[in-house]
Amino acid sequence: FLLWNQHHPLSSLVTSPQSHMRVHKLFMFFLVISVFTCAVRIGLGVNVSACPRVCKCSPEDIIHCNKAGLRTLPPEIAASAMSLSLSNNFLKILTANTFRNLTFLRSLWLDHNNLTFLYPGVFSALGHLRELNLSRNSRLTYLHANTFRGLFRLISLDLSSCNIFEIHPLNNAFTTLNRLGELNLGHNQIAGLSNQIFKGLIQLKTMHLEANRLTSINCSFNRLPNLRKLYLNNNRISYISDSAFSHLKKLHFLHLNKNNLSSLPKHLFADLPKLSSVFLSHNPWDCDCKMLWFPNWIATYEGKKALVCTRCCYMDSAFGMSLCKML
Repeated sequence: FLLWNQHHPLSSLVTSPQSHMRVHKLFMFFLVISVFTCAVRIGLGVNVSACPRVCKCSPEDIIHCNKAGLRTLPPEIAASAMSLSLSNNFLKILTANTFRNLTFLRSLWLDHNNLTFLYPGVFSALGHLRELNLSRNSRLTYLHANTFRGLFRLISLDLSSCNIFEIHPLNNAFTTLNRLGELNLGHNQIAGLSNQIFKGLIQLKTMHLEANRLTSINCSFNRLPNLRKLYLNNNRISYISDSAFSHLKKLHFLHLNKNNLSSLPKHLFADLPKLSSVFLSHNPWDCDCKMLWFPNWIATYEGKKALVCTRCCYMDSAFGMSLCKML
């Protein structure tokens, strides 16, 4: 504006009251633009060029504070940050105000910390967040219903290798995550799933529930119309209802290795037109009349080349026989 005024003096434009009004409006316009530009450049109160002493920052607004011995969030983190890694620190509790100034974040890594509790709405200011990693926080045992409130654009959520045994209230924990594509709950202590626990995850494509304490599967996955991959291996599952997977029309990968399954319902896979890979090994199969349907299904199963067969554990006449060949 000053450069413009040097070549176009304001006094030369003021020839009438109307001209004076136009010049005044022009001046106010440039003033507003200047203030807005300065506000953006300083990150609305936080210097965008600031970098905490214990962190490494890049010009692309990527901040790495890994293995920095942190017990609290550094106050100098720039408001313009788009990726923030706080992995391998000693963070214990995240309050509702922890991330309130970091509204531009797209990725946030909090894995390998000492997190014990996540306040309801702790991530509510992060409306642009796409990826959230909370894995390997061994003291994290509980998820509140509003923990992930406000994460409308989240695509990937990793909660693996914690000690989560309860997600309460069960029917609301993930309701607002309607863009989530991958959810990792593997290697936790989850013993049961309510029928609506995954309500709202309409875009979910990959679900990890391996290495938990699940003993039965009922209708928990009925609200996941786009699910492609489901990992249920290394649990204690001994029962699967005949309608457990009936709504998973796009499922093509199912991992059930290392459970306590002795039989499967006859029509378990009947409504899975895309299924191409099934893993069933290391289960104590009882090769009796309840599993006579299985070899016939294999014979007509288009994806049988990808199916990993297993062997009978019970029934003397079939002991050690491939379940795929039992007739």
